[in-house]
Amino acid sequence: MGSKKTIAVLISMAFSGALGLLLLFLACALPVFEHAWWAMFVIIFYLMAPFPLGIVRCLINREFLEEGGKVALEIAYFVSACIVISGFGLPLVLAHSGVIPILSGVIACIGNLFMFGTVYSYFIFFRSDDEWEFSSF
Repeated sequence: MGSKKTIAVLISMAFSGALGLLLLFLACALPVFEHAWWAMFVIIFYLMAPFPLGIVRCLINREFLEEGGKVALEIAYFVSACIVISGFGLPLVLAHSGVIPILSGVIACIGNLFMFGTVYSYFIFFRSDDEWEFSSF
């Protein structure tokens, strides 16, 4: 697989992702919160967040976007940021409207920090063009 640094980063990202999902499950499943499962819709944002950057980086690596590559990358950053903000906004709006308890929304947002931090760290760490390219799959 590679060096010890790569393995350590993968293990820490796995731990961070597992902790984020645990917090999201706790925010939904604890009996104190009356089993408010509406915050689980945040998982949709977890799945959508890496797609814009992944698609644009794949197109740039395959040289489909030569002239407009920087513009497309900035648009992908913007769309990813909108998805992340929506992921934080959904539990807060649900808590504000009274659908889920406020503490449940706060715990879901803390879980969001870990999950979106994992996605961000993946794109930061595996940004190099050496071994980990999307075009190599």
